[in-house]
This record gives sequence, structure tokens and C-alpha cells, in this order.
Amino acid sequence: MQRLEPSPTRAELVAEVNKTEAQLTQIQKLGQLAKQKMITANLRLVVAVAKKCRWSNLEFLDLIEEESFQGTLCS
Repeated sequence: MQRLEPSPTRAELVAEVNKTEAQLTQIQKLGQLAKQKMITANLRLVVAVAKKCRWSNLEFLDLIEEESFQGTLCS
């Protein structure tokens, strides 16, 4: 069985990336913002594709769920 390493402390991260605590905090905030933008963009794409597949026998919300998991529903 493989043992997992403990997560590095904040001080260890600061030292490893050679940034200040404030810079590291800013980087993390920017990362969270980028993640949220990606999630929103992906959801918009899934809904747009689901709208094009309304001819199927599935309910609209089911189309969205299927498309977000498989990505190939209307191919």
C-alpha cells in the first residue's frame, strides 16, 4: 500500500514557489476565479448542445445531464 504524503504547510508552499504569502494568496484567488469561469463556460456549452438535441426522447434536464457526463449525446 502506498502512503500519501501530508499536504505541505503554507510556509512550505511559500518557500517552494519562492513567493510571498500575499503573492501566494493572490495566485490562489486567481486560480479559483479561473476555475469558476471554466465551469460556467462548460455549463453554457452543455446547455447549447442540449438545445440542439431537443428532438430526442429525453427531457431537457436529462439531456443536459447526459451531455455533461458523456459529451457525445448528439454525435
